Amino acid sequence: MRRKPIGVIGTAALATASVLAAAAIAAVAAVMFSGLASAGTFNPPLERVDVRVGPHRLAAEVADNAQERRAGLSGRQRLGRDEGMLFVFDSPVTPAFWMKGMRFRIDILWLDGRRVVDVTRNVTPASWDADDAELRLYRPRAPVTHVLELRAGWAKRHGVRRGTSVAIDR
Repeated sequence: MRRKPIGVIGTAALATASVLAAAAIAAVAAVMFSGLASAGTFNPPLERVDVRVGPHRLAAEVADNAQERRAGLSGRQRLGRDEGMLFVFDSPVTPAFWMKGMRFRIDILWLDGRRVVDVTRNVTPASWDADDAELRLYRPRAPVTHVLELRAGWAKRHGVRRGTSVAIDR
């Protein structure tokens, strides 16, 4: 009985296994990353800052350009108890926010940089299949330079209201 040299079989098997493993890893990565990107959660890490609202401190991610502001908290699973997202604008504006792609309720603090000018509490996520035209828009009563999104109930739990002082350590 004639046998093939083990080295030839081993090399061919190793090459085939390597190609199959690489293809499997690429397929898994493509599925994972495409799902994250479509859910709005595969974003580069954002700058984090400390924010003081009245005497209470929290950590906030900073969204200070159009792309980061557009993505916001959409697609995220949750927000920590003393965490938030701080939206920064170059000059005072009256922005409109919606809850497209949100998975949890939030409080929205509308800020002029030094104080709270308005509070929108316990904002409910929009339906996942809602058309843009059907989405409710949330706006402040006055122009703002910053918007701080927090876990629902944070503002009530900490007694935040119009006029509450704000300090951003940036």
